Amino acid sequence: MVILKAFEILKRWVCVVVVGVLALPSNVSADSSNKVRAAYSSISGIFTPVWIATEERLYQKNQLDTDLIFIGGSSAAVSALVAEEIDFLAGGADPIVSGILSGADLAIVGSSRIRRP
Repeated sequence: MVILKAFEILKRWVCVVVVGVLALPSNVSADSSNKVRAAYSSISGIFTPVWIATEERLYQKNQLDTDLIFIGGSSAAVSALVAEEIDFLAGGADPIVSGILSGADLAIVGSSRIRRP
């Protein structure tokens, strides 16, 4: 039962990651001169779908040339996102909401929540 719940959470995260990358501006193409730079903000099991999407080449299957980058800490990652050093972030929502409230042009595409029994 626990494994089934974990698998369902994993499926949702993979969908969120793929949809998030596909929601990038239409001028982002898969040619080698214009890579999509995706980042994750911590080494945690919650980001497993990001790594699975990379390992299974889901980005390439959707015609996206994606570089996956580790940026330690959501605040630093959001700063990189605002500075357009990365195109997509899988990280905590709090710094993103703070950035939006401060006037940054950001959007939260998806979220994962684990319910405790």
